[in-house]
Amino acid sequence: MGIELDERNAAKQFGSVAERLSDCAPERFSGRGIVICAGGPKHLHCGWICIRMLRHVGCTLPIEVWHLGPEEIPDVVKPELKALNAACIDAYEVRKQHPARILKGWEVKPYAIIHSRFKEVLFLDADNVPAVNPEYLFDHPRYLETGAVFWPDRGIRGNG
Repeated sequence: MGIELDERNAAKQFGSVAERLSDCAPERFSGRGIVICAGGPKHLHCGWICIRMLRHVGCTLPIEVWHLGPEEIPDVVKPELKALNAACIDAYEVRKQHPARILKGWEVKPYAIIHSRFKEVLFLDADNVPAVNPEYLFDHPRYLETGAVFWPDRGIRGNG
């Protein structure tokens, strides 16, 4: 049986897993970047707005837009995303090299973070609309101390 995670040991356990992943293929991860899961009609539109706002507020980080299969991002959209320095990543294609037991909905979020090309990841939900350039988060004291910064999603704790 695995270790039960709580507030006291989660960061250490995450660090341990991240260290093992980077030891497996250290050349696979480099730099900082943004990961957004934005496939399908509803999420693709939201993701498009998020990416446009990121560029509007001056964010220059590369972006990976993860989706589930070719039907979730039409070919005509891909050059538009590429022009914004946003690469389309089909999780089903990645899954051929890095198997996952379940990969059909929310599961793509941690899968995308783990398998992105970035050493440091800013994960944004597709429906996030940045009001300022989020690159400063990588220099935030909490991030520098723990290697992670989290904030609640809407609907958590009755706020939406």
